[in-house]
Amino acid sequence: MRPDSALRFVAGLALAVLLTACDSPEPKPAPTEIVIGNSADPGTLDPHRAEGVPARNIQRDLFEGLVARNRAGDLVPGVAAEWQYDADTLTWTFSLRDDARWSNGDPLTADDFVRSFQRALSPNTAGVVSETLLPIRNAAAVIAGDVPPAELGVSAADALTLKIQLEGPTPYFLALLDHPSTVPVHASTDESAELVSNGAYRLLEWRVNDYVLLERNPHYRDAASVAIDRVRFLPISDMSVELNRFRAGELDITYGIPPGRMAWLAEQYPDALRVNPWFGVYYLGLNVDDESLNDPGVRRALAMAIDRETLVESITPGGETVAFSWVPAFDGYPLVVPGWAAGTLQQRQDEARQILARAGYDENNKLSLDILYNNRDRDQRIMSAVAAMWEESLPVEAQLDAREWKVYLGIKQRKLATQVFRSGWIGEYQDPFTFAEVFGSTHGMNEFNWASERYDALLAQARETEDTAARFRLLAEAERIVLDELPAIPLFHYAKARLVSPRVEGYSTHPLDHHYTRHLSFRREAGEHEDRRPD
Repeated sequence: MRPDSALRFVAGLALAVLLTACDSPEPKPAPTEIVIGNSADPGTLDPHRAEGVPARNIQRDLFEGLVARNRAGDLVPGVAAEWQYDADTLTWTFSLRDDARWSNGDPLTADDFVRSFQRALSPNTAGVVSETLLPIRNAAAVIAGDVPPAELGVSAADALTLKIQLEGPTPYFLALLDHPSTVPVHASTDESAELVSNGAYRLLEWRVNDYVLLERNPHYRDAASVAIDRVRFLPISDMSVELNRFRAGELDITYGIPPGRMAWLAEQYPDALRVNPWFGVYYLGLNVDDESLNDPGVRRALAMAIDRETLVESITPGGETVAFSWVPAFDGYPLVVPGWAAGTLQQRQDEARQILARAGYDENNKLSLDILYNNRDRDQRIMSAVAAMWEESLPVEAQLDAREWKVYLGIKQRKLATQVFRSGWIGEYQDPFTFAEVFGSTHGMNEFNWASERYDALLAQARETEDTAARFRLLAEAERIVLDELPAIPLFHYAKARLVSPRVEGYSTHPLDHHYTRHLSFRREAGEHEDRRPD
């Protein structure tokens, strides 16, 4: 080959290589993934049937209702771009976004919301929180099966206009629309194994008791702003195990922290520890139909003997406050405390023994109680402590019954299957009514078999009272009935403590503790070229 020919050959070869390189597509970066501790397997992701915080945490990523919440926890437009209220007709009108889509690409319309509201309240769905929607016209009759769901006060004026008619003025109604029972579900929900959702993420894989994996929903109305590609929720019930996995870099956000480790974590992980009041109450539910617990005096004696100060100072994770009332502190709402709470622990326990003696219980005839709870390490510690407090101060024999989360929920919901059960209620919206409604005689979360006509009447009156101060007075009067009858014993009001990796941006604290992964992103360190890849 001549020298000039060889030169042209080499140059041509180099050009071909360069053109080939230019034609080759850039390799796609591996998806970013955030790993979140979630305490327990959700059991179901159906928003109309689910119960418990672990399910709600996942559902907030999967679904979006008419309204949503921003990073600070304030209400903002969701699927509805705007709304207005006609006080004369008690009608809310919601204008839906024209770019709202299901995760399979189907358009999301007002008819989807109509069908979903009807499904949420249908007796066939048997949602445990359906009565949250009682302010909607005909909701009570639909739940009772007295009228068909089609007569519910929810209708579509056109494809993008939804109308909701109320029974009466409901000042907190807009906040209700952040509740999972109000999100839309796809028409295939009851027939298809595939979960179709409308939130920022869609379900990719669910391995029961192992993980729930979500991926970014490309059809979400604001998909371009979602920074993290995948969310992996891990059902870790042991907070010590969860802490170890966080320290090993296997978790980005924990569900909680182990009891007694607050001070150590504040010293070792000051940039990761996040603590905020949580709008909820931890309590013991009592089956008032049980022969041993149908006497309000016996229930009061059990409430009086518990050393709540020891619980929050030595056993709970940290930040919780002693609770003698049912409703946590709320601006404008009077704190309701039973008179016996003013005494010292010793005085309360002395009086509790006298009450049980009058009921026929002494060292020769002890009150026997079974205590049901889920097998998370924190709850094991708390229930063991409560059992010990009762046995040491009262003629009581307590048997502990720890169950896996889904089994525990099933037993608790059957109502007659146990005497005492541990539970908690987290406010679904920021109003005292979310705590009051639980004791309504027909409410799905009334697992105590307790009913009071006077209480139901106050609840109904409060539901339709527009003046806030007057409504709060009615709710406080209703709470006094609960604290006198004690179908449930409040132990402490929640605080939420967890660890959040410093590499996570966009996380904020607020009393509802509602968090959406779409608000989060990963901080890129200097010199870092890519985020951590999933396994």
